[in-house]
This record gives sequence, structure tokens and C-alpha cells, in this order.
Amino acid sequence: MDFTLNGNSEDYNFAIAAGLYLVANELADLEKWKKRKERKQRVAGLKFEELKKSWPEHSAGINTAGDIRNRLKSMWSGEDALNYVIDLVFLSPFSPYELIFSMRDFNNAMETVAGYVGVQPLAFRSILNSRDLARKAYSDFTWLRKLAVNLFRGLLIGVAWVLMGPWLGVTLISSHAGIAGLTFANQGLAHLGFRAMDPLIVGHAGSRMIFSGVGSLSRQVIGGSSNLDKLSSQAARYELIKLQVNFREVLLPKGPLSDEVTETIDELKGELEEVKRKLDVERELNEKISTRVKELEYTSRSFMNAIRWMEKQRDRYRREFE
Repeated sequence: MDFTLNGNSEDYNFAIAAGLYLVANELADLEKWKKRKERKQRVAGLKFEELKKSWPEHSAGINTAGDIRNRLKSMWSGEDALNYVIDLVFLSPFSPYELIFSMRDFNNAMETVAGYVGVQPLAFRSILNSRDLARKAYSDFTWLRKLAVNLFRGLLIGVAWVLMGPWLGVTLISSHAGIAGLTFANQGLAHLGFRAMDPLIVGHAGSRMIFSGVGSLSRQVIGGSSNLDKLSSQAARYELIKLQVNFREVLLPKGPLSDEVTETIDELKGELEEVKRKLDVERELNEKISTRVKELEYTSRSFMNAIRWMEKQRDRYRREFE
């Protein structure tokens, strides 16, 4: 079996499913509330059964979580391990079931699983930091609106402390809207119910595979024939966020002027031009407030934000490390 980016897709699908099972299992161990702990253990057990049923050849000889850990441990090089962990960070381990867990527990569980494939704690925390930095590139608020929102949030939090203190600090991860059954629809994982956390991510290896071969991301977003052709503009935005994490964690360390860094930014610029071209056509055929126009405007802004963010990260990397 080859679990690397260049390997067989079914091998990688199995690795993703196995990793998510391990994260779910770790979260069940971390749960303090007895009833919820039992529920998480049951769901993790169902995930394990589906794993063996869906990949009988890959799971031959696997009978425990320890067997899965041992199977994954020897399968990764540094870059492939980073790509793998980036994928896992954006997926919800209990989906399609809806279970509450804190982000602290999720990060701790993910850090443990990342360690199984050779990603050290410092590298894993860097991935989380890159994820948070990438999200910030998509703020649609002005500073004044941000201030108003933060003040309102502060009021809500104050009320929440009074009414819902015991529940603060927990997150319902698996029930975000916008999933619509698309996650991994063409990679063989949909029947297992794997969903993205943020709220929808598809694609493998930190989103880099979406840029290979026929079917570029813009064509996937605007209704092309590739395996991402049904993605919404929101889904495209989060796919770009995942690509940005890969860009910062995997590509930039190779050198800010490396071919892969340059090609990634250039590819995105080409995708943006294609989206803009399609947007011009749709503006001629639709009202300004039509869904088709608004979706493409949103997607266009996402591409622009991603490109701007990557260029800033590249320039900052050059100043700090060259």
C-alpha cells in the first residue's frame, strides 16, 4: 500500500478514514461526562466496523486501535505526513453523528494522532496557527463593523455566563450547515459520513491535488465536469483555506522562490481570471442580486484573498529567513 500523495487514492482514503477513527477514539477517551463518553465510544466503534467493511484488504489483520496506529506509523515521509495531518485537521471525526467536544480536546486528540505519523507537537501547532491565520484572510467586515460585532458578542457572552455557564467552552462540530452530502463524494468516503469541520472541505493532500490534471478549481466551482463541480462558493473558500495551510507549512519551507511556490500562486491567478470571465458573462444574463452572480462574486473575493495572503506570507518568509 502507498499512502503518499502520489499513491493509490483508495490507500489514501483508507488512511484518512483510519486517522479519523483514531481521532474519534482519542476524543472518547478524553471525554469526562460518562453518558457522552459512552456515546462517543459507540460512534467510534461504528466507525471502526465501517472501516473494516469498506476496506477489507487494507484492514486485514486490524482488530484494535493499536493495530491501526502501528499500520499508519511506518507509512509516511515528512511532507506526506504533513499533508495527511492537514487533511485530518479539517474533517469532523464523528460525522455524520452530532457530538459535542471542546476544541481543546480536539486539538489534543489530533496532536496525538499526528504524532503517530511522525508530525511532532511543534509542527502540529504550527499547522493550527496557519489554519487560524488563513481564516483571517477572509474577513468581510470593516473595523467599525468588527467593533460592533465584538461588543454584541461581549453582551451575549455575559448573558451566557449566567444562563449557560456549564456549557461554555464546548463546540458542536459535526452539525454545520452546507454539507449536503458532498464531502468525499468521489473519493469513496461519502458512505461513511465523513464531513468537513469548516464547514466543507473536499480534496486530498492539503488541497494540492485539486490543481493537477484536467478540471481546475474555478471550473469545479462554476459548474465544470470535474469531481468538485457541485461545490458552493462557501465550500470553495474553505478549500482555498486548506490550500493556504499547505502553502505555509509545506511549500514555503522549500524556499519562497521555489518553483512550487511560484506555480501555486500563478495557478491561482489563472483560476481567478477564469472566475472573473464567468462572472462577467453572468452579470450580462442575470440581475445584480441573483444567486449566480453573488456566488461568483463571493468566489472571486475568495481567490483574491487567498492570493494576497499567499503573497504576503511569501514576502514575510523571504524577509525573515533569507
